[in-house]
Amino acid sequence: AAFDAYTEILDQPGFDPRDRSEAILQRRLLRPLFRPTLDVSTDIADEEEGDTFSSQATVSSGWMNDWRFVAFTHHDYVKLAPGFFNVTDANRVDGGLSVQRRFNGRYFAEVTAGASQSEILYGARIGRYGNQGLAMSLGFMANQRSTESPSVQALDGREHRAEFEVIGPIGDRWLVDF
Repeated sequence: AAFDAYTEILDQPGFDPRDRSEAILQRRLLRPLFRPTLDVSTDIADEEEGDTFSSQATVSSGWMNDWRFVAFTHHDYVKLAPGFFNVTDANRVDGGLSVQRRFNGRYFAEVTAGASQSEILYGARIGRYGNQGLAMSLGFMANQRSTESPSVQALDGREHRAEFEVIGPIGDRWLVDF
């Protein structure tokens, strides 16, 4: 309904240019929740221990009868500075699939499975969508890529993660993101 309302603001004449700009922004933020999306990003880190070149891609389906599927892949190339370990450079790749289920349009559950070159990746997350309020989630992921330092990354360091997230507006002026 919100996506359609923003589309109506853009399609109908007579709206203020500021309203139209805000509608464009809000519709862009909502798009991944309703439509299939592709997200690709890269990152370069230059540290004393060495350099890390990372790329990742995520493809998500639109919602189909309260189900959504998300495929992901990560690739890191690490080049260590001379004097750190016997390894001078390393590649590591992992990928997987997450399946999300929406309940009553407000709550969700997600399971993730995947693999790296050396480990099985798995995890689960439950939570509540914000829908004009606070969104929150609680999850656990096993054998995730460690990003602590280039040397740990070159050794394909892995870690288990427990996550708790809260995000949303508090009143009219504040946004909490914890």
